Parts: sequence; C-alpha cells; structure tokens
Amino acid sequence: MYLKTPELKGECCYYKNDFRRGRASLVFLHGLTGHSGVWKSYMNHFGKRYNILAIDLTGHGKSKRPYKFSGYSISSISDSVLKILKKENISSAHFVVHSYSFLIFLELVKKHKNVVKSSITISPYYPNHKTKEWKISRLISIFASALVFFLPTRKKHSLSDYSLEKENDADVQLIKVAASIIKTGIKSAIATGYYSLKYRNPQDWNGIKVPLLIITGKLDTVIHLEEVKNLASKITNSNLVVLEENNHLLVCPFHYKLIPIMEKFLEGKKLI
Repeated sequence: MYLKTPELKGECCYYKNDFRRGRASLVFLHGLTGHSGVWKSYMNHFGKRYNILAIDLTGHGKSKRPYKFSGYSISSISDSVLKILKKENISSAHFVVHSYSFLIFLELVKKHKNVVKSSITISPYYPNHKTKEWKISRLISIFASALVFFLPTRKKHSLSDYSLEKENDADVQLIKVAASIIKTGIKSAIATGYYSLKYRNPQDWNGIKVPLLIITGKLDTVIHLEEVKNLASKITNSNLVVLEENNHLLVCPFHYKLIPIMEKFLEGKKLI
C-alpha cells in the first residue's frame, strides 16, 4: 500500500510503501512535466522486496510551485530530494530516473556520493551545448522565461494520465505536450526546462563510480541514440541497453520490457 506523505514545509510531496528494516531502498524520479504516478507499475512490482519512494519533484505533481525561478534549479531540486531521504532515514538508495532527472542524479553523485548506491537511467537527458538544436532551444527558453518570470505559479494541482500512453505513440505530440505543460503549470514547466538546458555536469565523467544502467530506445527522437552512446562511453562504470523498436516514451507503455532488465541489474546478473 502506498501512502501520500504530507508535503514537507516548502518542499516536495512523495509516496512510500511500508518501510521494512533491512531492505534496500528504490527512489523513483520522473521526467519533465511528469509526476510520481508514472511509476505505478514499478512501485507495485518492486515494492514487494524494496522500500519505495516516488517523489513529485519541485513544480510537478502535487509538490510546491516556487514563485522564484531559482527554486527550479537542478541544485535546489536535488537538495529537496536529499531532505526527503534524511526525513525517511535513508542513508543510501538505488535511484531510478527518467529523462531530465538524470541531471538530478549527477548533482547528487557530485554532492553526496554515499547517498547513491546505483542508478537506472531511462532515456537520459543531458544538454549538448555544442549543437545547433541546443542553441536554438536555449534562446527559446530564455525568451519564454522572460515572459513568465513575474507570473504567479499554478495553485491547483492537475495530473496528466500517462497510463493512456500507447506503444505506438510518437515522442512529440503537440496537443499532449501542451496539455502536460498546462497541467504542470506554464511557469513551472518553462523554469524547469530553462535550468535543464543551462545545466553543465559539475564533475569529470570518470568521477562517476557508482554502477549505472542506461536504457534507451533506438527510435528516440528526443534524445538521439548517438548522443546516449557518447554519454555512456564517458562513464566507465555504465551499462547501455538499447531497445530496438522503442522511442522516448518507455516508462509507462513498456514497463513490461523494462522491469526484467532492471531486476537483473539490481540483482547483479548479466544483462545480455
């Protein structure tokens, strides 16, 4: 059974199962405009053997929407995650992250190495500052941020139903993207995107020593396969699994493919 915790003062809301002493902990972090509900199938499966935390990150789900832009920085959000771990007496955990939450993983590994036992990263996002696409996206994010900087944040929480995603859905569907942004809150979504595009890894890639499993789809049009391969090649202790017929929308519609791979990794078994 999963319980929604009361929001910490000024921090994030999260869901947890009945913690048991001696069990390892799994912490789930969603992607941009997502929420903890995307992990429902994983929580039900792994909750039988692990202590589970699924967090609504700052500006998402039922968590706070800061008025100040600085509240959406990767550093600030990683600090919020750490506060929850301390509150729940979790000294270290395995992290399961999707897309932009890979940046939060990087921040935690840099600041608090002992907190992260390992990470399973699904469709990892990392901004490539050298590409034309990044430069255009960065300019758009700066302009959009200026437009919404003084807007109030969304007070009413509304959640997108990602369980409705289908296996053959395209990565980018403008109507769905717009609906997710509106439900998250326009200011929150733009501010999160702004800091994601701005982010630079605060450490040498070889400094990441924890075991890392990267799962990506060969047909991903958001984070291209070559970029993910390049990322994996920089991290010495990483394993890359490519799903041949899948795109960026892996978490919800393809949980039945991901869970067996995740289980093998967590149990220290060979992936191939």
